Amino acid sequence: MRNTTDSVRACAFALAALAIALRHSPVVAAEVLTLDETVYGAFEGADADEGEPLLRVAGRSLALSRVVALEFGPLVDRLDGPVVLATTGGDLLPGEVTEGDVDSVTLRSGLLGTVRLPLDHLRAVFYTANLPSGCEGARSRRDLLASHEADDAVLLATGTRLPGTLKRVDASGLRFSAEALGDVNLEPAKVQGAVLAIIEEPPALASPHVVLHLSDGGRLAGNLVGATKDALRLRPRFSGSLDLPLAQVAALHVVGGRSVFLSDLEPEEVVPTPYFGDELAEWDEFYKADASWEGCPLTIQGRVFAKGVGVHTRTELVYALDGRYERFVATVGLDDRARRRPEVRPSARFLVEVDGERRFDSGLVGRDDPPREIGVAVRGGRRLRLVADFGDNADILGHADWAMARLTRAE
Repeated sequence: MRNTTDSVRACAFALAALAIALRHSPVVAAEVLTLDETVYGAFEGADADEGEPLLRVAGRSLALSRVVALEFGPLVDRLDGPVVLATTGGDLLPGEVTEGDVDSVTLRSGLLGTVRLPLDHLRAVFYTANLPSGCEGARSRRDLLASHEADDAVLLATGTRLPGTLKRVDASGLRFSAEALGDVNLEPAKVQGAVLAIIEEPPALASPHVVLHLSDGGRLAGNLVGATKDALRLRPRFSGSLDLPLAQVAALHVVGGRSVFLSDLEPEEVVPTPYFGDELAEWDEFYKADASWEGCPLTIQGRVFAKGVGVHTRTELVYALDGRYERFVATVGLDDRARRRPEVRPSARFLVEVDGERRFDSGLVGRDDPPREIGVAVRGGRRLRLVADFGDNADILGHADWAMARLTRAE
């Protein structure tokens, strides 16, 4: 049975879309999550001529710093394109490489048109045909991006990793220099991807800024410099302003406003406690930011979440509050990866504590339960403790998601 919050959300979004359709209007229906409420209705544009951008939705003006996220449609968990370029600023750009030299690479994107990316901004390149499909491919990309080696590296189609120096990315593949091989040209069919050592931090964006989640699975951060009812105008780190039709944008989330995502913070303490203690050595990581515990997109009952933290029961995460925040909010549930064995009925229990005082207890949450939205007052608190506890089936498939977990800065 769907919970009340989930049903209200679905009905409100459907009613907003229906009202717009009945007016025969091309306006796009939007769901806007703010610090205080969720607003449903027609997206009417944004004003960003002076000072902080204001979003116009359903006849209201919403300051960007008070917006958490905006959704036009469901997020996708795939990347549409033979090549994906990842930037040092966290962008993911699917498309086709058309040319490149020692200074830059040019990508033809179905959504963004032709994009010229300086190699200084390039973090990694992936050839999607050679990566595992679905969740495993997402995990492979994540693992490659997690590298912090002093040298560049390529991951061959065979799985072999070679350190060296990436010299060029062009339509023919990669020009790579390795001590064991010298300078070689690697065709796309022979490579899963390559990762570049981080030489310098990406250029800073003004706050607040947004991260767009695109309909081809791509991700693009930038400053919102305006919008109409049909398109967003974004200024990313690597180019001038781009106009993106709303039909190509699934959602966006705001960075640098009053809402702070836990996945953008480092926990002060992580305490994993597997049901059988010897399992601990098998856990490669105790929690994952913006991914399920297995490194896949955070997904609860088919709904994909862009932000959040994935853990395995039993895991405690402790975050420093230091009196700077007033509220903790999240959507919790078992990740859909916990549903892959029909004979097992996993469950978990979500607990929230502030300075040792329990403020929330979900009770048992099973794999067939809808996501639950929670809100906890934390004003004046020093430490926030999140516990994903064992359910009634030990820790078997106890893949617990703290989706869209965030703190609201105190005014």
